Amino acid sequence: MISILCLVLFIGQTDNNFLPVWMTPAESLKMDQIGKGHIVTSPPGGWVETPGEFEDLKGVFISWIYGQYNSVFREIVREVVEVTKVYIVVSNSNEQQNISSYLTSNGIPLDSVVFYIWPKNSIWMRDFGPWFMHKDDNGEGIVDFIYNRPRPDDDTIPWRIGQAWGIPVYGSPLTHPGGNFMVDGLGTGFSSNLIYDENPSYSPAEIDSLMLAYNGLQQYIILPKMTSEYTKHIDLWAKSLNDTLVMVGEYTNPSHPDYQTLNNNADSISRCKNREGFPYRVVRIPMPYSTSNAPPSYLNSLFVKNKVLVPLWGEPEDDTALFIYQQVLPDHQIVGIDCSSMAGSGGAIHCITMQVPSSRFIHILHTPLSDTEDTLNPYRVRAQVITSSSFQTDSSLVFYKINSGSFLTTPFSAVAGSLGVYEGYIPAQSAGDTVHYYILTKNVDGARRTSPRHAPIHIYSFMVGPDMIPPEITHTPLGDQLIYNWPAHISATVTDNSGVDSVILEYLINNNGQAPIPMQNTGGDLYEADFAGTVNVGDTVSYRIKAIDGSVNHNVAYAPASGYYKFAIVDRIPIGIWEPDPTPITSTPLINFLDSVGITYEYSTSYPVFDNYNCMFIFLGVYSSNYPLTTAQANDLVDYLNSGGKCYMEGGDAWCYDQAGDIYRSYFGISQVDDGGTMTGNIDGVNGTFTQGMSFAYAGENSYIDRIAPVSPAYTIFTNGGYNRTVAYDQGTYRTVGSSFELGGLVDGTWPSTKSELIKQILIFFGILVGKEESSVSTPVTSIYSVLPNPAHNSVLFSFELQKRTRVRIDLYNALGQRVRRLRPGFLSPGHHELKWNFCDDKGRNLAQGAYFYQIFLDNEVKTGKVLFIK
Repeated sequence: MISILCLVLFIGQTDNNFLPVWMTPAESLKMDQIGKGHIVTSPPGGWVETPGEFEDLKGVFISWIYGQYNSVFREIVREVVEVTKVYIVVSNSNEQQNISSYLTSNGIPLDSVVFYIWPKNSIWMRDFGPWFMHKDDNGEGIVDFIYNRPRPDDDTIPWRIGQAWGIPVYGSPLTHPGGNFMVDGLGTGFSSNLIYDENPSYSPAEIDSLMLAYNGLQQYIILPKMTSEYTKHIDLWAKSLNDTLVMVGEYTNPSHPDYQTLNNNADSISRCKNREGFPYRVVRIPMPYSTSNAPPSYLNSLFVKNKVLVPLWGEPEDDTALFIYQQVLPDHQIVGIDCSSMAGSGGAIHCITMQVPSSRFIHILHTPLSDTEDTLNPYRVRAQVITSSSFQTDSSLVFYKINSGSFLTTPFSAVAGSLGVYEGYIPAQSAGDTVHYYILTKNVDGARRTSPRHAPIHIYSFMVGPDMIPPEITHTPLGDQLIYNWPAHISATVTDNSGVDSVILEYLINNNGQAPIPMQNTGGDLYEADFAGTVNVGDTVSYRIKAIDGSVNHNVAYAPASGYYKFAIVDRIPIGIWEPDPTPITSTPLINFLDSVGITYEYSTSYPVFDNYNCMFIFLGVYSSNYPLTTAQANDLVDYLNSGGKCYMEGGDAWCYDQAGDIYRSYFGISQVDDGGTMTGNIDGVNGTFTQGMSFAYAGENSYIDRIAPVSPAYTIFTNGGYNRTVAYDQGTYRTVGSSFELGGLVDGTWPSTKSELIKQILIFFGILVGKEESSVSTPVTSIYSVLPNPAHNSVLFSFELQKRTRVRIDLYNALGQRVRRLRPGFLSPGHHELKWNFCDDKGRNLAQGAYFYQIFLDNEVKTGKVLFIK
């Protein structure tokens, strides 16, 4: 396999000009060259395991261009060579000599430094470097993705390493920079949805399949990317600390554009489980407030055996970040490295390094035993194993205990004729017993591994005897259904420890019972069906899902647990959201608001049928990340408005530059002024309109923002810098709002200057929500609040002024996201109030020093923040 590399390895010229993590203007003209010399191979075949970055290492690769970020590279090498090797890719012998002299003059020995002289383009080793994995033939391999930059020398580095080290290289067909990939070492990977954007010719299911074949991912968790950050890589805001612990960044200021995105991502991760069945714990770490497209982050760190190298930025949060790392990784040495010279570069330590896993390893693939009704036969514990050497026979065991008894052992031995398969037998037990067990293995290389990974803290368990546990049904209830799309389709995920016998859809149309429909298993735990029967606009469909397990008791579960889900048959959905913007930012606050008030909507990045919706929200983006309507789409929009539609549309070039604007512009009551430039200052509402009193700072994309003017009877509702930016029209059979900036880029201030209030007023304007008189609009319940002292040594005081009688609650969380204390005084009268917390939990126990996070609930308001406890 490696021999074919010789045809391409020495093509290309060395270029030591510094290239940033992003694409340069010159490179943007060569995008057709991305992946041009990339070699796609067949996958390795069989079971593959990609080790976690936190596992034992053989060394660390860096690509060093001497003169670029020398001090950062120097300190990385200083720390790495204390515990393992560092492999430095240089372009020529002069660069090697310069780096060698620089290191030795700074007191760094070269004993553990290995140089490779290879052509290269940049320093971003994480994005173009090799992904090492272990195969079920007990060997090592390298996966090479397509680098998402037209940098042909960088793209050959994985093959060069494979050739130099005698390791087979497998070329994946996916474009996938390494900064957007992290794993838990147990077959679960994490990436942002950039993976979808960069591989449009593959469906999500096909991407999952390829990541399984090449990298061994049995679960691939894809999360929304940050909107304000350029690379869209996951390593700027998340870090896998071990197979059950994930660190996620946090902006403590709710006005940050990615405040809610990161909170939602943290919540999504916490709802997932690893391969061994244990949930991911999530710890939060502060991100210095920045709306730059290259913000500072503490997540761009590197594990090096018992060390973690953490980037520091000269920000107030530096000490807190180091403290949190030390709290959650007490067995590691936490080393801060000054990366302020890399500020604005788009990367830090993780981006310029790539770890090499240890050549001594064991991986265990085991499906935990389920509850059983068998009281006669022994229980087989079977697993597939990848190991760098043979097992120590007397040290490879299954440990088990019955109920609360002591652990016993049984041999864990190779299965004859099944390469890499091992098994052990636990004796049969009596009905009512609970069996707890784990696997322990050791090989002659000295590697040790248990399954579960953290046994005996984590153990597998199963019950013996008649199953009493009903199936679990996971289902997202259907919203209102268009009559044109009938029959509606329904799906649910159903799992059970004894297996699923059947899943049935039970439903009524206008309270008239219909024949139940069996839901078919379409793969894994997924069950699907189509409704039947005749419906008309205005009909109501009530339904529930019934699941029966395969036990002797035939346990039954329903979703919902009681009653029925309901949806209406309509000829139009209230809200349609179309977001072709390549760097979306506005749909998130809109969807959050619609969910909070229970308004049905459909979201799509693909072109929708406008007539299916009462009101359309269209987000086109801002140059250079924008989408212009085609002539056909513009005509469709005009037809929709002429039939009485309502539309909010935003786009930086939509009004004065895009050619199709001539078709739809007059329908928004807008005339051109000029193509605009960068906005400065606040975006202000207009007196006498529904934006009166609003004023926003702006953190969205900001180039060539169209300057527009209203055509009577349309009127301006937002201005900036003396120019009109948003216009509303409501005098015809339709209503429109046209805007040149991104609503999602508005920075929340005090009421009414919040995105949710603006969205509410737009929906009232469109008649989707019923408006209220000004006197009845709710006002904030607090005018001032403080949390002092911070840092605190003994106690902290929460102080606030209430404007009205208010229900108050304060929840306190530790760095792992676990609630440790709840202060609940109940209703408090208007005026000044103080609540004291002495850093004890709900049981009165003293808490350890560290970072704690608070949520102050004041009726419907929530204040969040962090307090540091130092003894």
